[in-house]
Amino acid sequence: MDEATYRELVRYVLPHVNGVVPCGTTGEFSSMALEEKKQVIEICIDEVNGRLPVLAGTGCQSTRETLELTRWARDAGATGALVVAPYFLKPAFNEVFDHYRQVDRVGLPLVLYNIPQCAGTHYRWWTAEGMALAFDNVIGMKDSSGDIPFFMAALEKLRCKIGLFCGHDEVAGAALLAGGDGLILASANLIPDIWQEIYQAAVSYTH
Repeated sequence: MDEATYRELVRYVLPHVNGVVPCGTTGEFSSMALEEKKQVIEICIDEVNGRLPVLAGTGCQSTRETLELTRWARDAGATGALVVAPYFLKPAFNEVFDHYRQVDRVGLPLVLYNIPQCAGTHYRWWTAEGMALAFDNVIGMKDSSGDIPFFMAALEKLRCKIGLFCGHDEVAGAALLAGGDGLILASANLIPDIWQEIYQAAVSYTH
């Protein structure tokens, strides 16, 4: 990886964001070896140096690897973990639930990550509600589906219980105005200042 450019990117976004996410989808985590993911997360934690939360992407194709990386991120000092459902094999909803139940036991604050266009599994609102309420360490959900009816159902069931974040750039404004708590966006790597203005404007309007 290009460490110098990566550190430059982190420094570029820091003044404009409320947190950073190493090894998210935009970071192409699915193409990295486990050791490369650890390197990326470690550099990000070092560069941020406690100034903002670091939500480490620790979702892997298997539960075993996800547990290993999530434990490692916890011990490395990550604030929390962003964990996608196991991808490629399209697990059933009970298997998704069992996967997250094991990850929850690691003890790191956990943000569920719904991105069906990549993972192949789309949460249903009752699945999201069940995982958010049944587990001890779930603090939020990132929904990148672009499915506004799903996001609205999640808001109805989970608002004020966990944080609800939109990860789909095209519907981000609508999600904020509907009551979403924040955004985790690909384009925020390029225009973090503009997205911060949009976020602040939406917060002012909805409050």
